[in-house]
Amino acid sequence: MRFIKDAFKEVFSNKNYVILAVIFSIVIYSFNVLLHNYRLVAEFDLKLTWALLIGSIQSMPLLSYLYLSTVSILTGITLSLAIYQIRRQIKQAAGAGMVAIIMGVIAPGCSSCALGLIGFLGLSSIIGYLPFKGLEIGVLGITLLGVSIIYLCKKITTKSCKA
Repeated sequence: MRFIKDAFKEVFSNKNYVILAVIFSIVIYSFNVLLHNYRLVAEFDLKLTWALLIGSIQSMPLLSYLYLSTVSILTGITLSLAIYQIRRQIKQAAGAGMVAIIMGVIAPGCSSCALGLIGFLGLSSIIGYLPFKGLEIGVLGITLLGVSIIYLCKKITTKSCKA
């Protein structure tokens, strides 16, 4: 697991990637919170939007809040690592693998996408039959993001020869 530490040191030693991870995390968190109140946000009142973001901490069950926060942070980290890897590959003129990295980031990057897909397929009622009433999807999202981070860290620390 040393490659994770090495990759984090390599990527996040540049403060731009730290800022990028924080911005992505905030955007993902805000989007998820405001999506549940889209009718209120449609009027776009800055005070109301801010109140919804701050009030989400108190209005969500603790476990849901922890899942959302964890997914937001992991998504920010994943996207920063992916952008670093993509930029590095472009510099090395290895564009063939870029599509695979983009797809690898997009797929596990949004844990709530699974809910949207289930709803689109008309299978939303399945969540009611799950033993933990859908919390499994949050665990799955966190697991996929963890796997994605490990994968990207391996790609970042793997040194290839310049042919």
